Amino acid sequence: MFLDKYMNEFIKYKTIVIELKKLRKNIFADSFWAFNDYLFTVDKVAIYDQAYMERILSSFNFDANKISECAKNPETIKIVAQQVRELQETGLYGTPTVFIDGRAFVGPKPYRVYRNELKRFILF
Repeated sequence: MFLDKYMNEFIKYKTIVIELKKLRKNIFADSFWAFNDYLFTVDKVAIYDQAYMERILSSFNFDANKISECAKNPETIKIVAQQVRELQETGLYGTPTVFIDGRAFVGPKPYRVYRNELKRFILF
């Protein structure tokens, strides 16, 4: 029952991702994952500087103003706060934890880590 709540949320997010994929061109996905990988290389203190992050976002062709508006939106703040509370209640650490074929990948990983692991399952 405890996991049902999280599975329902996962299904919602999966649906959103599917819709985003329909709306966005492949360049968006490539830019997103390139941005994701880049974040693993940057100064972990500098990323808290808004001007620095705006430059990074712009360099990957993201609209920094729209992202800032979204981050400051009261609904976004409410949802993130709720997710943080729920996470703290679980007592889990190293999130996200992704399981692929029974193997746990604890903590955030660059896209290439998941891509390389999933390549084993592609048959064509």
